[in-house]
Amino acid sequence: MDIGDGVRDRRTTHERRPAGVGGHADRQPARVRSHEWHTGSAKETDPASVSFELDFTCNRLGELRRMVSKGATEASLDSNRTGDLVLAINELATNSVRHAGGTGTLRMWREGDTLLCDVIDRGHIQQQSVRLTPPDPTQVSGRGLWIVSQLCDLVQIRSSCGHNVVRVHMRLT
Repeated sequence: MDIGDGVRDRRTTHERRPAGVGGHADRQPARVRSHEWHTGSAKETDPASVSFELDFTCNRLGELRRMVSKGATEASLDSNRTGDLVLAINELATNSVRHAGGTGTLRMWREGDTLLCDVIDRGHIQQQSVRLTPPDPTQVSGRGLWIVSQLCDLVQIRSSCGHNVVRVHMRLT
């Protein structure tokens, strides 16, 4: 089954934060905030198309951030969006380390004018826990997926018992 198949129950479009919010005064509002919930197994990525793959633990998060930054720069993602992607992938990888057994795998590749990243782990994301609205400012945790949805053009989640794939898309143009 293709990762684009099987959208179930939730699909929401969000506007990006207004220009000037969060230190991005030069950022123009962009309309492509989407989250899709999937069931089943994710389509395997063609190994020939993967720019790099990195297995990570908490001890390799710094290396993961450097690799994402390097890969995004090589794919010609602008510097502000590169920072957004690094933060988004760091959030996902941190979730893998904290909530999904301490390990995960990152894959990054380019398809046309889009840079894609998969963060794969052995966890299970329950649908009701996925944040589509801003979290309460007083809560201590639970902002990671919401932050990712605000930074990336498209976030796709596939979760089954013991296997998560979170795919993020960043347009290069």
